[in-house]
This record gives sequence, structure tokens and C-alpha cells, in this order.
Amino acid sequence: LLYLLTQISGAKNVLEVGTSIGYSGLWLAAGLLQTNGRLHTLDASAQRQAEALQHFEQAGIGHLVTCHCGDALALIEQLKTQGQAFDLVFIDAAKKEYWAYIQALLPAIPAGGLIVADNTYSHSDQLGDFLAGMADLDRHTLDTSLIDHAPGCHGLLIARKR
Repeated sequence: LLYLLTQISGAKNVLEVGTSIGYSGLWLAAGLLQTNGRLHTLDASAQRQAEALQHFEQAGIGHLVTCHCGDALALIEQLKTQGQAFDLVFIDAAKKEYWAYIQALLPAIPAGGLIVADNTYSHSDQLGDFLAGMADLDRHTLDTSLIDHAPGCHGLLIARKR
């Protein structure tokens, strides 16, 4: 799905909040091959990022990826200060920070940009502020859809900025 969303949207600059070992980033970067775009991926763990970077290199897409290690909110602010804007944002990091990520990122997402957030059903007990905030934004700023919101599913939120 991440590969398809990256291709369909024509994204050229993608942000992944929560690199882990690079599984999702592989799909995002593979989608960027078509647009010759760039993936910026954020994670607090240097060890996980080193493993992810190795996976990106092995897949032949390392040249499309920039890994940033540290606190995601601080890194987001740095990227914004550098003038970065993101056509697609994928969030799969500290669940209690999802809403803070959105608040920080929304000005850096142009009209038509996509937001994809993982685990919105399986971790809904930690995402109250995020889900309420996104519902409010849905009335004014975003078109939002919740996918796989049923028992046994992880849940995914996909939103498009108006």
C-alpha cells in the first residue's frame, strides 16, 4: 500500500516518522524510484537506523534515503527550518506523539499531500488525542479515511490535505 500511495500521489519528498529496521521505508523508497524522489526517515535508535540503511543499500535504493537519528519532533523542526515540505508522511513511531507529529508537520504538507498513520486501531487506547484531532481537522483541512478498523486489525488512517 505504501508503494502504491507513493506512486499514485507522485510524491517526490516523503517523510517516515519511525524507521525501525526499514521495512516500511523500503516500500516508500521503492515507490520513489518512479519520481526520482527522496525519503527522509527518522528514528531515535542509531542501531535500528544502521540496520535499516543496510537494508536500503541491499535493495539498491540507499541513494534515495536520508536517515536522521534523534528525537522525531526536534528533527521535524530541523527539516522545516531547512525548508523541507513533504508530499507524503508515514507515521509509525511513539503512539502518544502522533498528534504532536501532525501539529508539527501540517504546515510542511502542501495541499494534496498525504498523511498515513499506522496502528490506529490496535493502539487506539494511546491515540485518543490524535484521533480526536484528526476528526476535527477532517471538517476543515483534511479528507480522512480509516482502514481496517475492526478487531484483529492494526488499523490505518489515510488523509489528504485540502
